[in-house]
Amino acid sequence: MTDASQRCAEVNPAGERCVLAAAHPGDHSTVVAPPPQPPVAPVVSQVTPPAAAPVVTYVAPPVAPPVMQPAPVRMVTETRVETYKGKRQNDAAKDFSKEASKMAKDGWRPVAQSWAPGKSGCMRTVLMGFIFAWAIPPKGMLTVTYTREVPG
Repeated sequence: MTDASQRCAEVNPAGERCVLAAAHPGDHSTVVAPPPQPPVAPVVSQVTPPAAAPVVTYVAPPVAPPVMQPAPVRMVTETRVETYKGKRQNDAAKDFSKEASKMAKDGWRPVAQSWAPGKSGCMRTVLMGFIFAWAIPPKGMLTVTYTREVPG
């Protein structure tokens, strides 16, 4: 084997470099190294083959290592349910909007909401009287569902 600086500069179409010395006999376009064959029993021949040109051997160029892709990050969805009370839906919505902006900083976002008006029960009517129970309605509830995705 020859030193890399003293090798032939010829490169074949597959991108492989010649490994023989820089000044070797032979034509690169016509001489191709045969693939290795398994040993065969010798054949006796009366014909002497003509002087052959030296066999040219090529070395494949170095291959860059494959680029490793980062492993995919598994995301976990967290769910949180909050309730806001108010005499009317607008009152509960004000509390909701204040807290929603704070929760958005932590990655929470509202995905569903539901308003349920307050109900007057029998005991409330008995204790307060019919007119007061009607004049002062009970508080309703705004229920909001939040979600966020975090690596897990």
